[in-house]
Amino acid sequence: SFLDTVFSNYAAWLEDLQSMYGYFLTPDGEGIDDGIIYRMRQDFYYMVINASNEDKDWEWLNAINEGEVLCERDRPWVEVEARATLKNLKDPAAGREQRRDLALQGPASLPTLQKLTDDPGLKTALARVKRTQMIHCELLGLDLVIARTGYTGESWGFEILVHPDDMNTLWEGILEAGEEFG
Repeated sequence: SFLDTVFSNYAAWLEDLQSMYGYFLTPDGEGIDDGIIYRMRQDFYYMVINASNEDKDWEWLNAINEGEVLCERDRPWVEVEARATLKNLKDPAAGREQRRDLALQGPASLPTLQKLTDDPGLKTALARVKRTQMIHCELLGLDLVIARTGYTGESWGFEILVHPDDMNTLWEGILEAGEEFG
């Protein structure tokens, strides 16, 4: 219900392992920022926003959650039904829950990811991820959330949520696996 209050699209429409694009709006309906919401399960979502606006967005989300600002000027009684537990997964205090977003876009993105595993079932599962869907899996021994989303407009592309300590391993693995694809 928190996301349905702060986002221009309805998170309630999402099923597990689906995502959607939308906007955060001021009480007057003006855009604050855009982002993507990823539903892992009914009570757990990731939200990816523009890094250049993260401080502003984080403050606004917390202010809405705490009831410190209006959600809608024309309907001042609208508020969050129940407070959400918000975690900034860029904050080192989040420990192993920390995540960063690494984008891999373009026609070679799928075969590159598939080269990171010898498991034929996982290769097939990666190929079956439809646009706006995601998969929680392990590649190179790393715990990853891989979503078929991105801002580039490519037919194939992924955003990979990875722990910051694992980013270099993942990046090096992607470069090596993707070398033959240019």
